[in-house]
Amino acid sequence: MNVKFVRWSTLTALVVCTAAGGQVHAPTAGAPSDEPTPSKATGEIAHSEEKDTPPKLKGFDVELTLFDSSGVYFAAEAYTQTLSLEITPSYAFGKQWFKGSWGEKLSASVRLPIEAELTGNDPRFRGRSFASPSLFDFPEQVVIDENSEVTTSGSVEGLAHQPVLLGDLWLGVSHNKLYVIPKLEVTLAANMRAVIPTSVASRNSGLITTLSLGLSAEREFGPLTLSYVFRPAKYFYSRSSPALIPLTETVQVNGRETTLWRPDSTGNTNPHFGLSHAVELSAKLPLGFSLSASYVLTQVAPLPLSGCAVEGIPTADVCRDGPLVSDLRGSAWREDHWFSAQADLELKAFTVSLGVSTYRPLRDTNGSVSQPFWSANRNNYTTVFLSVATSLSQVAELYDPP
Repeated sequence: MNVKFVRWSTLTALVVCTAAGGQVHAPTAGAPSDEPTPSKATGEIAHSEEKDTPPKLKGFDVELTLFDSSGVYFAAEAYTQTLSLEITPSYAFGKQWFKGSWGEKLSASVRLPIEAELTGNDPRFRGRSFASPSLFDFPEQVVIDENSEVTTSGSVEGLAHQPVLLGDLWLGVSHNKLYVIPKLEVTLAANMRAVIPTSVASRNSGLITTLSLGLSAEREFGPLTLSYVFRPAKYFYSRSSPALIPLTETVQVNGRETTLWRPDSTGNTNPHFGLSHAVELSAKLPLGFSLSASYVLTQVAPLPLSGCAVEGIPTADVCRDGPLVSDLRGSAWREDHWFSAQADLELKAFTVSLGVSTYRPLRDTNGSVSQPFWSANRNNYTTVFLSVATSLSQVAELYDPP
């Protein structure tokens, strides 16, 4: 199971926009990831609290987070475990250029995830198709990954084992204190993100880029912090449906080499746009401990099919005949939800986190709404994770405090 844990730093705040599979689709799996450090909980909400970057770094910083994620189902050929590294360079340009003004809270960041398989038989590391998205994916990224998983345009071409995968590059700009609503003491924040398709899976599916905007509201109640994030996202693809990647072009039939026929695409449409809602509750405890829990609901609309005709069947018209079976398909929107909870411990320059994450389709195969808290089976929806995070600014503060 790939744990979908999200880091929450003030640099990349705000929520997810992801979804996988269809309305009443077979569960896809995994759990999204967020943007603050593990000490800030696991979600996409920008917390108003922020430490000043040491002057010697002039606003630059690099955050490093190492994750070990494990499945909770230990049956034969079902258990998986991965090790992931997330590298997040950032620049608090607002502190350098707009100090003392409204723009002081502006910052930019880049996120690059790298994931390695320690044990298991996850097809993502072998090609063809796979069941769950990678650990550090943003909610919007999960949509991209899951679409590739369902459509056989997996991360690795062929059946060779590729133990390490490079994820997509994310660029973000955020402002973690746009406005404070008087009397209510609610802090508003915003974040914009764009993706550069550096992963094989995204390139195979024809991804050009994804743009998303996150808007968050946060209120503190003593040691408790309640946050809500709304994020719309728009996906840009070069084609409406991924192309098939064949195992081979020819096969032996009765001793003769025969060229295989294959359709032009998989028939599964790429995502068009999506919406996500996230709620998080976190609590600060003595001695550097903190607890947090979050729930994310994502909805994604697929791209419309480009035509109504079916190749080789002149009498078929999917636009005319499709509604005849619409009662079996339900809504065309793809809906998923994700629950995560974790405990964090701050140890000088490091933050250690232990948590559980469940990411699954909103509806079970029978159409009923699924519970998002725990699922121990071969789908690997639930995972547990252990992470250690640090940054250059924290290390600099440790050895040369202000």
